[in-house]
Amino acid sequence: MAKLLALAGYKIEGKHAAAIVVEWFPSYAPRFFTGRQSPGVVESIIARAKDTMGEISKSRLHLHGLNGRDSITAIWKVLFSPTLREHFGSDRSLKWTEKLIANFAEGNQTAFSAQYKSLIPEVNAVMSICPEYSMSNPPWSMVSIDMLLGMIPWVTPAFDKGFAILLENGSALEKRFGEVLSFAFFLRGGPGDSKGTAFRVCAPTNPVRASAEHWLMRGYLVRRQQGFHATLAPDEAGRTFSLHRYTDQHGIEKDVFFETTDSFGREEEDFREFLQDEIQF
Repeated sequence: MAKLLALAGYKIEGKHAAAIVVEWFPSYAPRFFTGRQSPGVVESIIARAKDTMGEISKSRLHLHGLNGRDSITAIWKVLFSPTLREHFGSDRSLKWTEKLIANFAEGNQTAFSAQYKSLIPEVNAVMSICPEYSMSNPPWSMVSIDMLLGMIPWVTPAFDKGFAILLENGSALEKRFGEVLSFAFFLRGGPGDSKGTAFRVCAPTNPVRASAEHWLMRGYLVRRQQGFHATLAPDEAGRTFSLHRYTDQHGIEKDVFFETTDSFGREEEDFREFLQDEIQF
């Protein structure tokens, strides 16, 4: 059975093979244990196998580079901006997130999507009194499947479908940067037309942080032509910036600044600090 699973692309230890049989081939499970003469023993093994399958499913929820707890926190923070957490409360929003993850772990895509969609009307009501997302008011978070285009919770059509794909894989499907968790948060800034209004991006790795700059610009800038990109040397205050120059629809050259003072070269540490900030369990 372990060899069969390996051929299917699953790296499952032999001790877990019984669990797979019970989960995927329930009618075959009793015959799988033909060496066990006692029905009680067979029932006990099947019960333990189901528990093991549950543990295997839980392990698949870990996002790349994160443990189980940090994975839950990252998902929670992606879905609930500070504005939404203030409205729903940390306890309610976290429990809602844990239930959403449980639906995913059980392989219940219907329940997963239904739960997500059920909250959209209330989220829309909260966000209706806030300015629309733009370069002046960037979204709190974005995720990406292909590292080219960003998806925004509660805004992008069929976000639940794309998000489920990310949860299933634990990382972006595009591998040119290796295995990376394609979550990004825009902590402050906007519209980014000067150093004083520069965006502050928090992401798990340098490639994701740099890619998120493009996700935002592709989503909210109208550009006739994309110009150069440069990593600026530290200014007199020791601050560092990522600069993008582009030509707008009227032919005027403009700049977009992203401040990298707290993140450049230490994206992983910056992201972990962000996950632990104001966490309430």
